[in-house]
Order: sequence, then C-alpha cells, then structure tokens
Amino acid sequence: MKLHPSKPEHSKCPECGNEIASQKSVTAKRPPRPGDYTVCAACLTPLRFGDTELVAVSLADAPSNIRAALGGVIAAAKAQRGLA
Repeated sequence: MKLHPSKPEHSKCPECGNEIASQKSVTAKRPPRPGDYTVCAACLTPLRFGDTELVAVSLADAPSNIRAALGGVIAAAKAQRGLA
C-alpha cells in the first residue's frame, strides 16, 4: 500500500474526518491514482482519489465494475462488524 501521491503523509475522509494513513485502490494492484476508488475503514463511505484529495462518492455514480467491488468491500466490512 502506498499513500495518495498528493498527500504523502496522510489523507482524511471527507465524511467522518478519519485519518487514512494507508491507502489502496479497491480494484487496482498498484498505488492509487486520481480516479481510483477506495472505502473509508471507519465510516465505510465510498471514496474516489482526486488530484489532491479524497472525494466522497455515491455508489450509484460509480461504474458498474467499481460499484460491485465497492459494494463487496462495504458488505464484508458491515458483516464483520455485525451490521449486515
């Protein structure tokens, strides 16, 4: 895992403010790039890597393959937390 290139030390979730010290793309096997997607581990908000920051997104607005990957990650995290 590598940090967002524009935020070498850390980024914060725009929804909950959780400091995200390590980041990875949900679907790519490389460091994240602008346009890639991830999920906040604290609040489970879907996020997109922007040029300089993480941006909260709606699953409905993500491409179908990304929506499926994000949905799977969120569902697994909810199940692990007993929220599903």
